Amino acid sequence: MVLGLSQQHPFTQSIPSAIALAARSPDSTKFSITGVIMRTPAIATAKKKKETTNPVSPSSGPVFVAPQILQPHPHNVAIYGEDEDVSDLVRLIQDSDWIKPLVVTPAHTIISGHRRWKAAQQLKLETIPVEYRSFPHELAELEALLLENASRHKTTEQKVREANLWKTLETELALQRQKSQLKQGNTVPVQDNCPEREKGQTRDHLAARVGLGSGKTYERAARVTRQIDEWLDAGQQDAASALRKVLNYQSVAAAYQLLKMDSQQRDTILSLIASAKAKTVKGALQLMKRAESIASMKPPNLAGFSKGDIVEVNEEATNYVGLRGRVDQLNPVEQQIWVELEQDKKKVSFQPCELTLIAKMPPPVPYLVGDWVRIEIERNEAIALEDSLWNGFWGEVVSIGETGSVEVNVGAKTLRILPRDLQAIDLDFGQKKADSRDDNAN
Repeated sequence: MVLGLSQQHPFTQSIPSAIALAARSPDSTKFSITGVIMRTPAIATAKKKKETTNPVSPSSGPVFVAPQILQPHPHNVAIYGEDEDVSDLVRLIQDSDWIKPLVVTPAHTIISGHRRWKAAQQLKLETIPVEYRSFPHELAELEALLLENASRHKTTEQKVREANLWKTLETELALQRQKSQLKQGNTVPVQDNCPEREKGQTRDHLAARVGLGSGKTYERAARVTRQIDEWLDAGQQDAASALRKVLNYQSVAAAYQLLKMDSQQRDTILSLIASAKAKTVKGALQLMKRAESIASMKPPNLAGFSKGDIVEVNEEATNYVGLRGRVDQLNPVEQQIWVELEQDKKKVSFQPCELTLIAKMPPPVPYLVGDWVRIEIERNEAIALEDSLWNGFWGEVVSIGETGSVEVNVGAKTLRILPRDLQAIDLDFGQKKADSRDDNAN
C-alpha cells in the first residue's frame, strides 16, 4: 500500500473545551481536576502535527509502513515518559521475527504500540505492520489509548497519570451524553455515575480502574505526583527524581510521609537517595542517625587528647616505644589517634592506650638555640627517672623540636626537655651570639 494519499482527517468533532486548554509551552500544559493537577500535552500542538501530515484511509487489515512516518501520541509521552527501556522487547522481536501490528490514526499517530515502535527503530527495521483506525472524536482516541495500555506494566506514577486522564474523559463523555439527551428533547439530563459520585466513591472507582488499590492511596499518590511536577518546573531535578524513586520503587506511603516531614529532614533524605548513598527512606534515616551519633560522640578514653598535644609512645606499642610526637588527628569512630612523630615526621596511628600525654598543645618555646639553661624536672609518673637525675645541671640549647621540646647539651649527653622543666641562665646570650655571627659575616 502506498502511503501519503491526500484525504481529509476523519475526525468530525474537536476535543471538548475542558481538555483543549492553552499550552504554557510548545509541547506541554497542565489542567486541574478538583485539585489533581495533571501534566498533559497541548492539544493545539497535537492538532498542528495532524494538519502537517498526510492522512490515509482506515485500513481493513495490517499494512507495512516505514517507522519514520509514525509519531508518538503526545499523551502517551505525558503519561508513560520518553525513556522507557525496551531492550526486552528488542530481544523478543529478534527471537520471534514477528511484531504485533500497531494501531495508528489515519494521521500516523500511534495509539497502541509505542514500545514496539521504539524497538523497531532500535533494530533499524525498514517496515513494520500497522492497522489504521479512525475515531469519531478525540475523546474516543484518548479512551482507546488508555484501553490499549491497560495490560502493560506501569509504575505508580504512570497509574496516577492514567487515573487523572480517565477522570477527565469520564467527566467529558458524561457531559456529551447529557447534551445529546437535551438536544433530543429530554429535559432531565442523564445522570452519569462518575461526575455525580461522592468524592470518596469517585476516588475508589478511579483507583480500581488503574490498579492503585484504594481511593485514599490514589489521592496520596496524586499529591506526590503533583510535587514531582512542581519540582521539575522549578528546576529541582534531583529532588524530583529521588521522590519519584521512592514513589515507584518503595511505596506510596513512604513518598507521602516524606512530604509531611520538615523541609530540612526531607531534603537531606532526598539528597542521600539522589546520590545513591541510600536506596530507601528508612536507609537514609539510618545514615542520618549514625551521622548524628558520630558527631556527638566523645569517648572517655579520647577526652584527654586533643590535636596538637605532645605525646610519647609507651610500652604498649613496641615498634615505636619511647618516641614522641604531636597529635595530628583524632578518630573517635575507630578509636584511633594519629601522631606525627618528631623523629622522622612519619604519621602513625595509635590506640589511646599506647600513648602517654606529655603536654597539652604547647605555647611558643621561650628559648633560642645557644641559650644556657638549668634543668629543673618535676618528678612524676610520666617522666622517666633517668631524666630527673639531671636536675641542677646546666646546658646549652642546641635545637628546638616542632612538638615544643628543647634539646639541651649538658656535656656528657644531649637531653630532650620540655620548656617548663628548664630555667633560663642567660636568655640574651644566644641572641648575642647570633648578632655577633651576623656582624662578622658583614
